Amino acid sequence: MVLICWDLIKLLNQEYGITFLISTHILGGIEQIADTIGIIKDGKMLDEVTIGDIQKKQTDYMELITSDVTKAVYILEHELQISNLKIKEENQIRIYDLTSHKRKYPKVLITNDIDIEEIHRHSSSLEDYFFHQIHGGGSLE
Repeated sequence: MVLICWDLIKLLNQEYGITFLISTHILGGIEQIADTIGIIKDGKMLDEVTIGDIQKKQTDYMELITSDVTKAVYILEHELQISNLKIKEENQIRIYDLTSHKRKYPKVLITNDIDIEEIHRHSSSLEDYFFHQIHGGGSLE
């Protein structure tokens, strides 16, 4: 039923130029139909931005969980020449350079006796942006 409503709203907007003000917590649906969103917290507008601008700010990254972050970072930087990475927690590395070597990460790390507990690609969404704005704003990471 929700999908039918989203489709109807999108059709009315595109065909008749009708503007809608929608208050929702279903951000995945809004991301598909809205061209501009506003984020309100405690009755105050935190941000008003186009979906296009949000998509430009979003960053995809590879997240690696390992018990030996120091050695893993050394190997990533020196063997794979990856400099665009960040240690997020004591066992978590985010790799922002996804243009080269991404399929080699696990093999090179395992070959160098690095235990990989978890590795996955993360793609940003409107929900990530919303959460980030509600809990402090600033740059997306």
